[in-house]
Amino acid sequence: MNMESIPKDADGMSLINLREHGSNLSKPMEIDFFVAVPNPEIGALLKPLIEPLGFECSLEQDEETSDWTLYCFILVIPAYATIIDIQKRLNDISNPYGAKSDGWGTFGNASLAGELFKADS
Repeated sequence: MNMESIPKDADGMSLINLREHGSNLSKPMEIDFFVAVPNPEIGALLKPLIEPLGFECSLEQDEETSDWTLYCFILVIPAYATIIDIQKRLNDISNPYGAKSDGWGTFGNASLAGELFKADS
């Protein structure tokens, strides 16, 4: 993947950081996409709408802020266009319910990975 062609926004910089820390961006990696939901009922409603797209989802509440997040995990090759497309599809599904895509995170696929790389929307 040509690093010069990746935009320097939050998504692009996260991909560049992944590459710089040893992840291979041409190989699949586990990525969690975050969907901010207004309440657990909306999260429970969205989960069966999103999972058929190849995601495994879990609904969790942040202990500090009490905010609800639907974590949507997928194994995917992390191309910039793919990341943007997934966030758009998640927004298309969740926006009518007052929810929204709220970034993504991954530990990458480097053998010594352990640092979470996160892009916030």
